[in-house]
Amino acid sequence: MRLAYVSPMPPQRTGIAHYSAALLPYLAAEFAELDLYSDVAGSSPPWVLAGSLDSLVDRWSDYTFCLYHIGNSKAFHTSIYRMALEYPGVVVLHDFFLHHFIADLTLGEGDLPGYLREMAYAEGANGIERAYRAAEDWHTLPLFEIPLNDRLLDVSLGVMVHSRYALNQALERRPHLRTAYVPAPYGPETPDSLTRGELGLPEEAFIVTVAGMPNVAKRADLVMRAVAAVAQEMPHLRCLLVGDLSAEPSLPDDPISQETVLSTGYVPSLSRFLAFLDASDLIVNLRFPTVGEASALTLRALALGKPVIVSDAGWYAELPNGSCLKLTHTGDSEADSRALAGHIRNLVCDPEARASLGAAGQAYVKRAHDSRTVARAYRTTLDVWGAEIYG
Repeated sequence: MRLAYVSPMPPQRTGIAHYSAALLPYLAAEFAELDLYSDVAGSSPPWVLAGSLDSLVDRWSDYTFCLYHIGNSKAFHTSIYRMALEYPGVVVLHDFFLHHFIADLTLGEGDLPGYLREMAYAEGANGIERAYRAAEDWHTLPLFEIPLNDRLLDVSLGVMVHSRYALNQALERRPHLRTAYVPAPYGPETPDSLTRGELGLPEEAFIVTVAGMPNVAKRADLVMRAVAAVAQEMPHLRCLLVGDLSAEPSLPDDPISQETVLSTGYVPSLSRFLAFLDASDLIVNLRFPTVGEASALTLRALALGKPVIVSDAGWYAELPNGSCLKLTHTGDSEADSRALAGHIRNLVCDPEARASLGAAGQAYVKRAHDSRTVARAYRTTLDVWGAEIYG
């Protein structure tokens, strides 16, 4: 079996690049012939690029499968998406909903006819009507209602996803689609050995951390308000924003929320990013609404043995009870903030509960998301699909 592996790679600033860097050494042990194709310049140790996506066009038919890694970023996935449509292979769908990506690729470039085509393909006349409405008012874009991945599903030889939620979503839209659930891999990854002082963090504070790329669905605004509410009773609480989240326009600017906030800005080194997670007492990684993603950040936090609060939705809802706390979103931000404040307050006051969650989460990641296990799942899936397709 010969594989072409097509993905963003470090130093590109996307979680899928880190996903591929973690998985490739283990895939190499499962597949004798595996070539990496990426538009990132230079080599990505221990991998030397077989070439850019353009060079794959002439060699596409040499491979048993091309594995296309697709996410929601126009910057990193436009070429891969177009290649997957023209030269079909197996798609690893990191975000089940691609509406953000398609809207950015079409409406974001002033291409209304392109958006109309995709909405019509997915939803027929109703899609066209909603597309015209969205073009007039981008606030009505059905980003979390219509996946806009239908064209990709229809041409692909198979689709891999990282959650049973996404698997069910795919089969609801295309019942006969060749699909597989393959868990997201984890590391192993090692944080820099740095003290709080070396990281510029207060030694005595109880630090509640929100981390990652800016994303309204992370609900950092809700976390800031919840921490501020609890800090009125427990003044040693701080909300740490790790990454570009401080630039998110939805963040509250009232003085009560701001006075408890610490911010790092973008952290270019993964090991230093992990050091901030390791220095935290509690990590909150909400994602609501979800686009069917799995969260590398959540896996990293759990692997470090940290207590974690997540949204009770999508992939996050599938995490075992006892490995994390889950927040049910009601649609009322004030009610959700109060509920989150209650979770935070309880964990601040109960170190044994924090330790129990951390230990259970760490054990779960090692058991279910080991990179070797994930690589074997790739092999098993592709062996089956290869036999089905090629005989």
